[in-house]
Amino acid sequence: MANDMCARASLLAIVPVLAIGALFVRLGIWQLDRAAQKHAEHSHYLGQSQAPAVNLTDLLDLPAERTLWRTVTVTGRYLTNVNILLDNQSYRSEPGYLVYSPLQMRDRPSVIVLVNRGWIPLSERREVVDVPTTPTENLTLNVVVGRPPAQGVRLAGAEQIERLASNVRRVQVIDYETLGSDLEVTLQPYVLLLDPAAPSGFVRDWPAPGYDENRHRSYAVQWFAMALALPAIYGVLLLRGRR
Repeated sequence: MANDMCARASLLAIVPVLAIGALFVRLGIWQLDRAAQKHAEHSHYLGQSQAPAVNLTDLLDLPAERTLWRTVTVTGRYLTNVNILLDNQSYRSEPGYLVYSPLQMRDRPSVIVLVNRGWIPLSERREVVDVPTTPTENLTLNVVVGRPPAQGVRLAGAEQIERLASNVRRVQVIDYETLGSDLEVTLQPYVLLLDPAAPSGFVRDWPAPGYDENRHRSYAVQWFAMALALPAIYGVLLLRGRR
C-alpha cells in the first residue's frame, strides 16, 4: 500500500513539473520574439543611418517613425538655460544623468525638440548638480533622430518633475506631454542625439538600437534547455525512488 501511495504522489508531482516546463518554453518563445523585434529595429536603424543627411525642417511633416535614426542638421537656439536630467542613467557602471535641453528651431520657431547633449556623472550630493553651460546663441547641430532610453525607472513616491534649481529639472522618464506642459511648449515626439564630436563636457556614446539581439537568443536557448532538463531530472529521480 505504501508503494501505491508513493506511486500516486510521484504521478501527481508530474503536473507542476509539466506546468513549470511549459512556462520555460513560453519564456523562451518570448525571448525569440524580443530578438526578432531587436533585429527589425537594427535593420531599420542601418537603413536610416545610411541615408544622406538632411535638414530636420524637411522631415517635420513626416511621421516620427520615418524620421527615426536619420542623420540631420538643425539650426536653432536652446531655450533660456533649461536643462532636464534623466535620472538613473549609468555609464561604465558609474551612476549619472542624461542631459536634455529643449531647442527652438530658427526656421520654425513653434517647433521645440529635446536635444540629448550626453551623460554627466552623479555628484557626491544628490541635491547638487553641476551641468555644463548651455549655449545661448544660435547653433547649427549635427544630430541623429532617436528615442530616450526605453525603460525609465519611476521611484515610488517620486515627483514626475523635480525642480533642483530654476534652470534644472530632474525626471525619472522622458514624458513629452508632461515636460511640454511644464515648459508651456509642444515637444516633438523624439529626441536629437548630439554628435559625439560636439564640444565636450558630456559623454556621448550612443549604442546602435537592436545591437543586443543575440543576447535574447542566448536567453531563449537557456529557457528551452531548462524546459528539457526539468522532466529529465524528474524522470531520473522517479526511477531512483522506485529502486
